[in-house]
Parts: sequence; C-alpha cells; structure tokens
Amino acid sequence: MTADSSCRGKVEKAVLGVGKSDIVIAVFLNGLNRRPEILRYSAKARNAATAVLAVEDLNIDPPKDLGYDLAGIDNRRIAKV
Repeated sequence: MTADSSCRGKVEKAVLGVGKSDIVIAVFLNGLNRRPEILRYSAKARNAATAVLAVEDLNIDPPKDLGYDLAGIDNRRIAKV
C-alpha cells in the first residue's frame, strides 16, 4: 500500500503479512532502505484470512464530527491511512 501514513505529507509504503498466529504490518516511514515500523496483531483476535490494507481519509474535525476533542489528533493535516 502507498499512502501518507504518518500525516507528514510524504508518500510511504506499507506491506501486510499474515500467518497462523500473527498479522503484521510493516510501515516504511523513511524509505524502503530503512528499517520499518512494525505493527503486530494476534490472529486469535482478528481473522488473518480477511486482513487487508486499505487507504482511508482520516482528515476529521473531532469537535465538529464527534462533539469533543481527541488527544493527539491534528486536524490541520490531511492524512491518508
């Protein structure tokens, strides 16, 4: 998958790996020649057979869309994850 996963205005790559016990996502925040950030999830809690990576718009305005602020959300940036 190619997206601005970090909301830094950069195009980054991510790959999905699945196995019997784990679902692993590697996100290359600083290029393919650098070590990726790894996200690991238990296949016991999620169905590995149906795991997919998809690009979705995360440009939200929590006070407007939810009625309250969310810590850590910077709605001045447009992120595609």
